[in-house]
Amino acid sequence: MEAIPYMVVDADPIRVQESQSAGEPVYFGDVKQKDILHSVGIERAKLVLITFDQHEKAMSVIRLVKRLYPNLPVVVRTRKDNRMEELLEAGASQVVPEILEGSLMLVTQVLQLSGVPMSRILKRVRKERKGHYANMHGFFPGETTELDYIKQEKFEFMHAVILTKNAYAVGKSLQQLNLQQWRVSVKGLRRDNHELSEPDEHMALLAGDVIVIAAKPRKVERAERFLLEGD
Repeated sequence: MEAIPYMVVDADPIRVQESQSAGEPVYFGDVKQKDILHSVGIERAKLVLITFDQHEKAMSVIRLVKRLYPNLPVVVRTRKDNRMEELLEAGASQVVPEILEGSLMLVTQVLQLSGVPMSRILKRVRKERKGHYANMHGFFPGETTELDYIKQEKFEFMHAVILTKNAYAVGKSLQQLNLQQWRVSVKGLRRDNHELSEPDEHMALLAGDVIVIAAKPRKVERAERFLLEGD
């Protein structure tokens, strides 16, 4: 629709044949091979888009493209973001995690139908993408949540800590508590049933405040004990 010229390389011969029959500029080949990239004119490309969900192959293609043309942007589509940093370190300009991006679009629709101005929605979307979807990782575990050891090392648990009158954190600020030292992030703060989405880190905490934290399971337990007991 925007009349942007493109060239596709695919390793599936049947899909290539079907696409070519439909008049699409799709060619058969392995994009890990330098000759294939040159044959489709990579030297004239303004962008390389990797859409297959094979991590090691994607890493190889990124390195090859960056070795040939260091300034050529490479955008990668992946299903999840658990290896997003590896792709970025290999040279990807941007990584689009399919599942999280789909969730972000769902949130966008909910906000729009709830009457939130589009300018605020777009600002939130840009913030999430710039922060690598940081606010979309944690979840509240339940009785039926089953995670093996490997998954526990990848997922973040979210947990609400209610500060009692004698809690160690009362009277202290988030900056003083420095939860980041254990890689624990503060996802939100509720005071008098009002949510403070971006609490001032210098603000003193009060009894009754509810702090929503996120981290690996063992670190969540340690952070809660620290907030309540100071240990």
